[in-house]
Amino acid sequence: MHCNFPVLILGYGLELKGNAFLYLLLACLALLAAVFVYRRTLPPVSVLWRSVLGFLRILALAIILLLLFEPVLNIFRHRMEKPNVLILVDKSASMSVGEGKISRQEAVRDLLSGSGFKALQSEARLHFLAFSDSIQELTPAQLDTLPATGSGTNLSMAWEKGERTIADESVVAAVLISDGGNNLGANPVRMAALAGFPIYTIGVGDTTVRRDAVLSEILANEITYLNSVVPVDVRARATGLDGRISRLRLLDRNGAEIAGQEVHFSGNVSEVAATLNFTAAQVGHMRYSVILDSIPGEWSLANNRRSVMVRVLETRLQVAILSGPPTPSLSTLRHTLGSDSNFEVRAFVESGRGGHLLGKTPTRDDLVSASLLVLVNFPSERTESTLLDEIAQIVSLQKVPLIFFAGPAVYRENFARLADAIPCQAKRQFPTEAEVMLREFASHPALAGAASLPATWAEVPPVFGNKDNFTTGPLAQVTVTLSRVALGIPEDEPAIVFWSGGGRKGVAFLVWGTYRWKLGLAKDQKAAAFHDDLLGRLTRWLISPTEEKRVRIAPNKSLFGGGERVAFQAQVYGADLAPRDDAAVSVRVRMGERSETLPLQSRGHGRYEGTFLPWGEGEYHFDGLAHAKEDTLGTDTGAFAVEAFNIEMVDTRQQATTLSGVAEASGGRYVPASEADTMLAALDFPLREAEHYREIPLRNRAVMLWIIIGALGLEWIIRKRSGML
Repeated sequence: MHCNFPVLILGYGLELKGNAFLYLLLACLALLAAVFVYRRTLPPVSVLWRSVLGFLRILALAIILLLLFEPVLNIFRHRMEKPNVLILVDKSASMSVGEGKISRQEAVRDLLSGSGFKALQSEARLHFLAFSDSIQELTPAQLDTLPATGSGTNLSMAWEKGERTIADESVVAAVLISDGGNNLGANPVRMAALAGFPIYTIGVGDTTVRRDAVLSEILANEITYLNSVVPVDVRARATGLDGRISRLRLLDRNGAEIAGQEVHFSGNVSEVAATLNFTAAQVGHMRYSVILDSIPGEWSLANNRRSVMVRVLETRLQVAILSGPPTPSLSTLRHTLGSDSNFEVRAFVESGRGGHLLGKTPTRDDLVSASLLVLVNFPSERTESTLLDEIAQIVSLQKVPLIFFAGPAVYRENFARLADAIPCQAKRQFPTEAEVMLREFASHPALAGAASLPATWAEVPPVFGNKDNFTTGPLAQVTVTLSRVALGIPEDEPAIVFWSGGGRKGVAFLVWGTYRWKLGLAKDQKAAAFHDDLLGRLTRWLISPTEEKRVRIAPNKSLFGGGERVAFQAQVYGADLAPRDDAAVSVRVRMGERSETLPLQSRGHGRYEGTFLPWGEGEYHFDGLAHAKEDTLGTDTGAFAVEAFNIEMVDTRQQATTLSGVAEASGGRYVPASEADTMLAALDFPLREAEHYREIPLRNRAVMLWIIIGALGLEWIIRKRSGML
């Protein structure tokens, strides 16, 4: 142990905004003036009083001159202090598990009050923080009363954010008390190697495998359509239940079973996958639950039930394809769009003799009801002008999104009638055809995603097009160009363009033969999905609502675990769509007959936040309102659900391997809780050098004014009492 006697060293400095030599010169002149004034006095006074009067005059003038130079007093403090150590205590739900006579929480409480931490407290300044899926700084007494209800564990966040809570001071070590479970954030072992200080880990809980079955994963589409068949993918894991049989059951919001499947577990540790299908029979935010029937001898049933929230829309999206003479690209597009259960595709295809196949011409209702218009090799020379005028009007006024695929049959005069719908111009009567490669020119949000496209534009097969076929208007954003690889075509020749604004969205492919990307990539496994992936990204961007709502309120997710707080986030805009920070925003949350109104706090730039602690498991609905004085700025509504399941209960064993890996990677040490006092008592940290710096502007300090007034006032009193003028 070190004997910690803090040592303090102080230093001071004065900083002037102007030239210090000029100040000294003026001060010397003030000194000479004072000496000259009091060299002789009338009536004569003693040398002592003349010296006092001169000092007071010099003091007042010197300070007045000093204030003109905006002085700043700098104070330096150098101190040898105890080092800072983070004490990170896991408060996730798995820490509430009872083992033997006491729970893990009680074991942590005993640990914090034990001899090891008392010895460490004399050695270092301890900063106590509780963490799970978030982190907060607490006192040891508050740690005792804080319940272990966190709905996830992010180990690496504990020391990363913990260090930032004392950002002005360095951290020499961290002590992590946890069961080692980690289901959020980055790999803690890898992040521990980057911590910059040793992490001493204390493992709490039993490491033995329990006999238990758990629903480890459940996935379903967040949005579907009425009467659509929705698959729910489920994974169930079992330990110590070799040869046992259970049943998965899918329940609707009323508790009625709508699908089921028997599952068999084999081996000491096994995982089975199943898909349960249901038909969306009701519009709205719907909650569906999956239950794994209990098996005799299971350790816990709390992890045998999980839920999903699905938003069921009334109708599938209508896609209208209008095509000139048939091409392979048309067939590929119809197949790709038709295979998406969210779309209902209707195609209107011109025959070689004009008109449309099967005698069907699209009506205005066909066009107005469409959620997406797709033009393929269209309009041709024989396309009726009245149809083109209707398309242009519907796209402009009804804001129907559009995709245009060029082709050799596109006719310049008829294409010009769509100028209000497509910000491109045809330069030739009919486009000329040559085999061309494409090259990315600029990025666009429509092409962004969690992963990159399966291939680059340079890797996909060539398509057809040529230079001088099309030009683009000011609203069009070129993202892909023709490559100079073939025919010496300049890179700035547009190939794919996007446009958006005023509620309108669109994409134009100024090349054709894109079917090659689907049919011609069968030999390339890496890029085989390029065509469908690209089309999926484009259609999602096009059909997503271009809302300009002035008030948007939503929780950070739609499904929460037991004990988890619901975080509401709001954005408020004025009539000019500029952020409003002067609004009063509130959310009324209700479940059944119970309701609670939650005020949201402003975070600046039109953003508001607030948290709500649910009353229990179930479906919740909310209504949000934003107003400023007497004006209502807008409202918003939504729903979320709370389930009893907590991801922390999937595996509640102490993960000693993770804890020892964190300690080893950071240069610390791992011990079980039973050996913690011995390890903590052996820790030895030297005093640290702490430097503190403070700036005090003197110009606006009242004390400076009082010194001037006091000096001049005292000078006046002495002069009057001495009979001077």
